Order: sequence, then structure tokens, then C-alpha cells
Amino acid sequence: MSDYDLLAVVEDPIEVEGPPFIQLFVINARELESEVRRFNTVVLDAVVEGIILHDGLGIYGMIKGMVEEEIKRRGVKRDKREWIPVK
Repeated sequence: MSDYDLLAVVEDPIEVEGPPFIQLFVINARELESEVRRFNTVVLDAVVEGIILHDGLGIYGMIKGMVEEEIKRRGVKRDKREWIPVK
């Protein structure tokens, strides 16, 4: 278990290892939409609960819109531990 989760959205993924207190997730920017559509909770959690450290590709607004649309389409919300159906 890590202290921090870090999502890196990149154009050309490479294998990178971080320090043991960081869980690093690397996603290709071209695959981002399909990851949102398949409800990749790493991506959803990063957008909903995370802090943006850098947006070098200028895509955060687009990602946020896709995530909000998918959350609405599925009728779910984030509680303290997981994604649950909206009643």
C-alpha cells in the first residue's frame, strides 16, 4: 500500500519506478477515453479527488468532462471508499 497515488497521462509511455511510498500509474493519452469508458477507477479517482500537479498536454478540462459524463451516464457517485449507485 502506498502513501500517494500518482497518475501520469503521457504521449509516449515509458517504464518508470518511483519511491516505495508512491504508487505510479502511467496511461497513454490516446487510451484515456477508453479508460474512462471502461470505468478505470484510478482515472476517475484522480479526476474527482486528486490534485493536478501539471497539465503539460493541456487535456485536464477534456478529461474532467469525460469523467463527469461517464459518472452521470452510469448513475454513480463516490463515497468514502468506493463508487456506488445514486439512489
